[in-house]
Amino acid sequence: MKFKSGINVAYNGNMKIPIINGQYVPSCRQKEGGFTLVELFIVLLIIGLLVRIATMNTDFMNRSRVTSATRQMLSDLLATRLDGMVSGPSGIADSMQYMRGGGIRLISTTQYATFRFNDINANYQYDGLPEETNTQTFKLQTGVEIKRVVGGALVSPTNSVNDIIMFDHLGLLRDYQWNSNISSLVLVMQYSPSPSVASNCIFVRANRIREGFWNAATNICTEK
Repeated sequence: MKFKSGINVAYNGNMKIPIINGQYVPSCRQKEGGFTLVELFIVLLIIGLLVRIATMNTDFMNRSRVTSATRQMLSDLLATRLDGMVSGPSGIADSMQYMRGGGIRLISTTQYATFRFNDINANYQYDGLPEETNTQTFKLQTGVEIKRVVGGALVSPTNSVNDIIMFDHLGLLRDYQWNSNISSLVLVMQYSPSPSVASNCIFVRANRIREGFWNAATNICTEK
């Protein structure tokens, strides 16, 4: 076989290796070690897609936790309000004659309790655990926290009297002092490690309880 000027052939075993102007030219049938730039780009692209999919899945799970916790809290608020409306005083001189309504006590950012308010000293004010009956405690899902909106800011519950939410026999919203002048209150449910990813709210008004969307930038709850 003839080659153009400057092209020689060397032998490596039984393989012919073309040499042009004294420089080795690899055969198209040979593959050098390592990755080409295109292969490296494809690998990085695949890794990026996998990371994105994992992140989207995590965000979805967090939003699901918050949604589930919000629906549970909403359900318990509605049930407590209804219980307060149908569970009146006994009408006779016994321990239940001062049954005023139903309530929810926010124990912490991750726990709350529902109860019936039995005003045993008849002062129309919540005076602590002895005035609770049928108390049930609930724990939120991992990572989900509940907070109250006070003066436009989020406040963590501390199991104080200010964390008491009650409803009378008419279903009206009241505080621990049995004050019915409360127009509304807002509870925020959020995924604490990433509140911007998942946050919902519950708008409790004098005559209705609604789920809503919480805007962390403006601290506004918009009813659904």
